[in-house]
Amino acid sequence: MKKSRLEMLRCPKCKDKLDLIEEISDVGNITKGNLVCEKCRETYQIRNGTPILYVPDDEAIARSKRTEFDEFVITNDRLSALSERNIPKNRLGVLSNRIFSLFFVLSGWFLIFATCLFLLYKAVKGGLSVDSKPLSFAFIILVISTLFFVIDYIIHRIEAKDRYETQLQKIVQLTKASKLSEYDSRLQIKDKKECYGNINVAPTPKAQEIASTLKKYDFPGGEGLNIGCGGELHRWVSKPYFDQGYEMLGIDISEEYLAEYRRIFKTDGLLANSISLPLKNDTFDLINYTDILEHLHHPFLGLCEANRVLKNGGRIILATPYRCRLSPRGVNPLIFIEAAISLYYDNILGPRMMLSGFQDMEYYHLEFSKNEITNMLESAGFTVSSFDTYFAKSKMLTKIFSKLPLLRLMGGSIMVIGVKQSGNGKQTY
Repeated sequence: MKKSRLEMLRCPKCKDKLDLIEEISDVGNITKGNLVCEKCRETYQIRNGTPILYVPDDEAIARSKRTEFDEFVITNDRLSALSERNIPKNRLGVLSNRIFSLFFVLSGWFLIFATCLFLLYKAVKGGLSVDSKPLSFAFIILVISTLFFVIDYIIHRIEAKDRYETQLQKIVQLTKASKLSEYDSRLQIKDKKECYGNINVAPTPKAQEIASTLKKYDFPGGEGLNIGCGGELHRWVSKPYFDQGYEMLGIDISEEYLAEYRRIFKTDGLLANSISLPLKNDTFDLINYTDILEHLHHPFLGLCEANRVLKNGGRIILATPYRCRLSPRGVNPLIFIEAAISLYYDNILGPRMMLSGFQDMEYYHLEFSKNEITNMLESAGFTVSSFDTYFAKSKMLTKIFSKLPLLRLMGGSIMVIGVKQSGNGKQTY
């Protein structure tokens, strides 16, 4: 790590200055040493050029004393009450099979389509009037088709409820095994192999979306922070910021990722928890927050910390999974209508997803609605200047949806720009 970066470092626990002792340097870069907090006297290692400034989730949450948006917060205390709950049985049995769902939806649409053709035929033949039997027959058919959609919708909601309860139990089990946090899970993996990806392929749609966002709003470059920077795996997501002229500092919970990131981009990285950033206030012009918020055990605290280290007028580019997205189940008109209404009234939505996995790990992984994201950003001290959605794996779908009213807000993931305004900073400690 460059010595010039030391001035921006702070103790992740008390936010006081850190003193460097017992250093080993190489051409202006610190390769080994210890950082000691001037206030609490906590000591942190610099290992292979990376400062190890991680604070566990429960400790960071307890120190912050923040209780806003607690429905997203995961701690050992909050989970203890769940440990005695029984994992629900599959209440649907054979009906949970996707073939049955497809049968109900296709049957509903087939009846509607057939009815429309029938009425059109009668109208052409002149045998259609307000009190005619064909209209009565068509009404009955439409009621039956609606019933098919309703049955599929009920199955959809029961599945979501059962999945939620099952995931709650899984979260309790992972917590007891100290595996719910991705950081803790990685510590227990003996084989440190990583999924590097193919670095020779074209940038992913997600990376292209970030690049186009930076160009669209003419971001000027400056001092940047890349939270959840990754390594080779996130190479194309990180690259647009360097291309735009930002000097990016990386944050991650994996030493392997940080080593790759530093090697690829010739910059520095810190091993730290994003809900307890080891950085001084008002430091950065921009923060990349791509696919990180959903992992946090206290998402709002993470946004408050991001706001704290941004300069006034600084921007956060945030991408995260979306609850209001249009999924394949949206072929059921009731599910589509629910998703559309949830853009404005998200209380109608069923239980959210809370777990995901990568390689041999499972960890806390949320999804957010439009209202939840905007409310959290504004409460953390940001003004939302842009809200878009995109499909992380399909540039074509993103392009099509972006041109259509309503659907442009129903992509698979959210891309939001928040701006820190003067006086909006939130002190987290």
